[in-house]
Amino acid sequence: AAVGKGQELISQMKEGAQPQRAAALLVPERPGVTDALGQLRAITERSQVELSSFSISALPFESSNAPLVRRLGTLLLGLSVTGSYENLKAFLQALETNVRVFNVKSARIVPARADSPNAPSSRFTAQLSVEVYYQE
Repeated sequence: AAVGKGQELISQMKEGAQPQRAAALLVPERPGVTDALGQLRAITERSQVELSSFSISALPFESSNAPLVRRLGTLLLGLSVTGSYENLKAFLQALETNVRVFNVKSARIVPARADSPNAPSSRFTAQLSVEVYYQE
């Protein structure tokens, strides 16, 4: 789904489509929580990481003195994902290059618990705070 939207955006730009339509893919005109979750799920599956916790909250709109400029709304996602170092790196890169703007505000990466107490873990857990934007 996210790849399809990316190809749609590129196609629209090549065809000279209205900039507003292209921008709506990057920063939609509504919160689009279901769309954001669908993109997150696709990124998680493609990166082969496990989503172990998830939270979402809407932040207040930023104030703006410009009368013709739409204000940005922000959804704050709290995520915890586990995988190999390479898979976590692929996950973060996919978030960064997603069609919709996902902004990683903070990341904490720690070794995941090993299956047995004496075995070192080759897996890591990333605790992330991610902002997702939309237009008012």
